[in-house]
Amino acid sequence: MKRILLLSSLLILSWMGGACAPSLELEETPFALEMNLETEPADQMEMLVDPKTDEKSGIIMPHHELAGEIIESAWERALKAEPDLIVLVGPDHPGRAAYPLIWTEGTESRADLIVSELAGDWIQSGLGGAAIAADHSIETPLMFLPEEAREIPVLAFTVPRGMDDEILDRIAAAIQGLQGNCLLVGSVDFSHNLVSEEAEGKDEASWTWIQNRELEAIKNAGNAYFDSPETLLILLVCLEGEADRILRSDSSDFGWSESLPGTSYQVIQFNQE
Repeated sequence: MKRILLLSSLLILSWMGGACAPSLELEETPFALEMNLETEPADQMEMLVDPKTDEKSGIIMPHHELAGEIIESAWERALKAEPDLIVLVGPDHPGRAAYPLIWTEGTESRADLIVSELAGDWIQSGLGGAAIAADHSIETPLMFLPEEAREIPVLAFTVPRGMDDEILDRIAAAIQGLQGNCLLVGSVDFSHNLVSEEAEGKDEASWTWIQNRELEAIKNAGNAYFDSPETLLILLVCLEGEADRILRSDSSDFGWSESLPGTSYQVIQFNQE
């Protein structure tokens, strides 16, 4: 709860400027997941949770197909936690909604996945709207999900910049309330439209902010640092463990000239305490 309050205080100043899409009407009801659990008999509730496996792990990975090998290696590392649910969150690139867009079975995509039943619960609870078409921040990581992991249900959604603070808090609370072995994946690309040397400097700054949980700096960072402050904030609020940077790369490592503007990629894993 302290982390939720901290996030609220840091995000109290909303992003201003530009026309804002209509806000989603939030229902004054508990999350559907919590409502379902409350109606179960006590003995059945105990069967829903194994205390030994009720934990959360997390990782940040890219979402450009150029970085496909990096995404594959990130999945390989993250899936060692043997999750029974993958929560995948990334930026809403069109940016036309002021609230999360949650993937359902009807979302048009090339990705092969099992959509978690929680998607419908979240939509009914006012946590977001249904995504109609794929955003590459979600689709690309899922396209590189190993075949043996495609039976794991996925709760996937995108978050826009300037999202309402209340919804951001509720999303974090909903993730924290998930039970079982949950893998939280942040789909984030770093240092956009910079030459290699400049990108490296920006990435060192963003890595320091993540490592030290400098939420205010992350909230106010521009696209030159990363494309989704909201995604990073959600991960940092929901995961307690220390961050470990596994690798850092940029477009120049894939045949791109170091003197041409490109994008950089970081894989950062959270080690739960």
